[in-house]
Amino acid sequence: MLELVTVFIYLINILNSFLKKNIRIISVLLIILMLVIMGFVPSTITDYGAYEAEYFIKGSHFEWGYTLLQNLFSSMGVRYSTFRFILIIVGIVILSLAVKKYTANMSAFYLVYFIYPFFMDIVQVRNFLMMTIIFYASYYLESITIKNTIKYFILVFIAASIQTLAYFFILAFILALFRKKKKVIYIVPILIVAIGVIAAIIPGLIVILNTWLLSLSSTYDFINRLMYYTSANQWTFAFVWVSSATSYLFVLFNYLFVKNDSVDNDNDIEINDVLKLRIALEFVTVALFAVPLSVMNNSFSRIIRDVFPLIIISSLITLPKLKKSFFAYIYIVLFISVTIVNFLTLVYPPLHTTILSIFYNNTLFNR
Repeated sequence: MLELVTVFIYLINILNSFLKKNIRIISVLLIILMLVIMGFVPSTITDYGAYEAEYFIKGSHFEWGYTLLQNLFSSMGVRYSTFRFILIIVGIVILSLAVKKYTANMSAFYLVYFIYPFFMDIVQVRNFLMMTIIFYASYYLESITIKNTIKYFILVFIAASIQTLAYFFILAFILALFRKKKKVIYIVPILIVAIGVIAAIIPGLIVILNTWLLSLSSTYDFINRLMYYTSANQWTFAFVWVSSATSYLFVLFNYLFVKNDSVDNDNDIEINDVLKLRIALEFVTVALFAVPLSVMNNSFSRIIRDVFPLIIISSLITLPKLKKSFFAYIYIVLFISVTIVNFLTLVYPPLHTTILSIFYNNTLFNR
């Protein structure tokens, strides 16, 4: 039943996304659908059991903000499923507020988000909540004022109390300070990717690097992780680099195209769009910086997923400016392909245990 409802709501939102102005109730239906899918998952999905067990432990090892919330709700006798549902409502509300700041075409945004990274966010609720707060906070980097800076850092610290990975997004603020230094946003990421790809695809270099690191010390965990990523999962690690670089280049193209277009159409809307794309580019650059750190901590590999909402926004800003040209259709196909590749890469392995279970065993539709 849920599958049929999902297909119907998804299809009408496709039609809604092509309207000059979205019919609000249709966009809201998709948001409600996501709430139902996320909030009424079966307890058999990945991570659910671990989070539920941790919910009743006073000495939780999670971040202080999340621990404070779960201790508060558990002490009131609230079930974990209810607590999780409340967090998801908060996350979706924040996500919707953030989307409204960037685009009026909410249907188009959620159509892409639903494909990726929605199903990963269902599993990792803390990361989802952190991501939505950071996404909302990103808008305050549009103009670097004292007031906006304070707001941004407050939201980053709140997000970090849920998931410490949020601290890494302080780098986005630092990049925003160098907006007048145009070459910074171009040269540094390219050098990082070039070094990473070379190290990942040349076996001889990997052997030399591993041997050299082991000669320094064999006790550090990051050395073991480096060897793990660059030998047993050599091509997987290379793909992470390539996919991150592709995301960066995609947003870079969007930024440069709209920036050049704004020169010919000098108005406040065009200038505002360029600033939004600059924010997206800065956050994708942060994700690029995080990739090599994933050899030390797997959590850093999530950052490219956490900035994906801004990648979606960048495409929604760029696409209308391509007009109804042949290139516009190529652009749509390219972006959909990038999204699907990310979906298959990160979600396909647990397809049966996660996605199918979410639909077939939804606790609201299968009581």
